[in-house]
Amino acid sequence: MENVPYHETILTTTNTKLAAILLVFGGKLRQRLPLEWNDVHESRDGFIENLGDPRRSKPKTKISFNFEVAPVLKEVVSAYSADNAEEAFGTLMDSFPLKASMAEIMAAHSRAVAQACRQALEAREFLVQLIRSMPENSKWDVIPGNGAGEVVRLGKRSSDELRAEYLNKL
Repeated sequence: MENVPYHETILTTTNTKLAAILLVFGGKLRQRLPLEWNDVHESRDGFIENLGDPRRSKPKTKISFNFEVAPVLKEVVSAYSADNAEEAFGTLMDSFPLKASMAEIMAAHSRAVAQACRQALEAREFLVQLIRSMPENSKWDVIPGNGAGEVVRLGKRSSDELRAEYLNKL
């Protein structure tokens, strides 16, 4: 059998606002593992404390949204954090010989931005619903060890035996 190299590229973000913007610009969540829920515990002892009494040691929840990579999304990611997008648009428009007035163009641009804002809010609502509908058995506990790079990742529904086995390795 021939060895076929396989590399999958994904775009991942934990920023719900950016994820909503990516959806507006045509981003598609991956069919497999569209989002990942990790409850990151401070330590092995913190995880064990949480098992006994969840109010004593709460993990930090980290939800990642995984998108299929598309060339336009890289541009959207860089534009998302840019502070001068409106100025750059105005500068670009000033460089064109235009038949329409600048006020008409800026009004059309504002309408497009308003529509995109509405779509982003709708996309964010979709992402929040997706998070709320995530079943417990799709969530993970992440427990760091004492050494550099040691981490145990266990499913929420892992058996006590499996938990003990992996925690003893830390």
